[in-house]
Amino acid sequence: MIKIFITLILIQSCAIVGSSQVPGILYKSIAGYPDLKITKNFVDQQEYSFVKAQFGRGPIIILTLAYIDGEDYEWRSSDNSSIVTRNGKLIKTSGLKHNLALLSHLPPMLLSSESESKYLMELSNPNAIIEVKSDVLRSPHRENIFYLDFYDAVVFEETLTIDALNISAINKYWVNDQNQVLVTKQFVHPFLSPLHLEFFYKY
Repeated sequence: MIKIFITLILIQSCAIVGSSQVPGILYKSIAGYPDLKITKNFVDQQEYSFVKAQFGRGPIIILTLAYIDGEDYEWRSSDNSSIVTRNGKLIKTSGLKHNLALLSHLPPMLLSSESESKYLMELSNPNAIIEVKSDVLRSPHRENIFYLDFYDAVVFEETLTIDALNISAINKYWVNDQNQVLVTKQFVHPFLSPLHLEFFYKY
């Protein structure tokens, strides 16, 4: 069973981020260095599952796993700002200056094969409900990434098309052989930089 806990993981020697430094009100999370790499030794010292998050080139934020509801995982900060992922895909944010929430069901096993789908997404600040077209492709080549150590990951790319906003974006997922997302970079909101996530699970 994956261990969960609500409290934020603390990283020694890292300073508290001011509210002007990160999107929304995640200011109580811990800022790391832009190139901070999570090591196996650090993971072994933690009791609960966590995710490393970074908007664009901004500070690194560490959130812990607060609860699991079926395939939905909520990762929460100490001020109750949160992100929710489903099989590694971001489906909801709360407490940011600009939030999103998926209003439609995603196709099952989104990253198990190539797929095309459409879903509705609700945005806040400004408020809008938009249709998103999703086209998922699996790369024929593995990609070497740093995840605790160097790892040859399976790669999926999800092309998003939002006609109402004239926006196209690419979500990228690096997956292990058990089809578990290890690392991902995803579109969140037109007014936010892409969100980079690294998932670390404690069983």
